Amino acid sequence: MIPRTAIFFACLISAAPLYAASSDVFTTQGGSVKLVTSGLSDAEGKLRGALQIHLEPGWKTYWRDPGATGIPPQIAPVGTGIQGAEILYPAPQRFEDSYGDWAGYGKSVTFPVVFHTSATNTAPLIEAEVMLGICQTICIPVQASFTFDASAGAEDQRDAFTVQSAFAALPTEPRADFRVDTAEVTDDDLLLTVQIPVGNTKPELFVTAEDGQITMPDLKESNGGTATFSARVLKAPRPDTLLHYTLVQDGAAVAGTIPFPTNRHSIGD
Repeated sequence: MIPRTAIFFACLISAAPLYAASSDVFTTQGGSVKLVTSGLSDAEGKLRGALQIHLEPGWKTYWRDPGATGIPPQIAPVGTGIQGAEILYPAPQRFEDSYGDWAGYGKSVTFPVVFHTSATNTAPLIEAEVMLGICQTICIPVQASFTFDASAGAEDQRDAFTVQSAFAALPTEPRADFRVDTAEVTDDDLLLTVQIPVGNTKPELFVTAEDGQITMPDLKESNGGTATFSARVLKAPRPDTLLHYTLVQDGAAVAGTIPFPTNRHSIGD
């Protein structure tokens, strides 16, 4: 049982009580993996956590859309304590290799995780299978099983700080001058118009659609506060699917969704 004593961080603004727990470290070729939780589940039964991936120099891991050959991070609950786990993603970077272009991370990364529990104000036993890919010259599938009591370790302030830092590092909500404005499909080309602040570096755009396959968007034109990207639709997603995007410029990032175009047309229509 978690003690009722609140743990306060002098370096954090929040004055809410923080509790934490973490799994053992799973070590693999090229790095290691660890699961962490913090606090109690909220009024919706959501418990905040993090998936820590430590990478050795020269190793990489993948974003939510890993391209044609990569493996995205996945968490599958296997016990009764949690019903689901949602992974959230910091802004990735673009890589090019002999297998094509893909989005991922070239150094250690921590993914925020939302565990869905069946009760509020609780920290249950976490039992989960984690799968992801890390790569140097080839991709290595990593599978790890974790079991730990999320109510334990209330005195460990490092785990609580890890979770808060992971959520704080996520892209922010889109805004009027920093977002994807429109999406249009012509033949098999997806054209995306974005609004960007006038900055010092070229913007980068990452997109993915559930049940679809889309290539990495390429910047076609940038003029003032507007830019156009083009990607190839290799497999069209289902109708009413949302495109998830992350837009990056000058070290800042926003993430949001836009409907995948349903009225596809061909050039000359």
